[in-house]
Amino acid sequence: MSVQGTDSIVIDASVESVWCLLENGARLPEWMPLVKRTDSTRELLGAVRHCDVALGSRVGSVVERCVECDPPRRIAWRMESDTFGMSRYFADFGFGFALEPINRTTTRVRTETSFRPRTVLARVLTALVLRRKYRAVRRMALDGLKRLVELDTRGG
Repeated sequence: MSVQGTDSIVIDASVESVWCLLENGARLPEWMPLVKRTDSTRELLGAVRHCDVALGSRVGSVVERCVECDPPRRIAWRMESDTFGMSRYFADFGFGFALEPINRTTTRVRTETSFRPRTVLARVLTALVLRRKYRAVRRMALDGLKRLVELDTRGG
């Protein structure tokens, strides 16, 4: 698996507060706008979740397995299947979050996307288009996570 991009954000909340939201799979659609529905409840190592996803005007589904879970420091998933055809072009497609406490009430959250292009076309698309698109998705996830965690910790 090859890391294709990373991004980070600082959240005004404790590591435990950020972790609480990340491990609560039922709340995923609240902070990740691409996910419209999930059957996930609590994220645990080996757990599989099914998500209904909207990528622009395309609606489909993905099945993801939690492949790393080190509370409250790191969690990661790998896509097992999808209806968008991504698995035909990319192997070992995954993403994860790493949490680093800055102090008791502030946390740096880093996210990364990793995959291995299966074809020449996939390598070209990654270089020309997909790195930017995946960066936008990572930013969307981080911004949504920050918004919701900070709202929750303020009692909103």
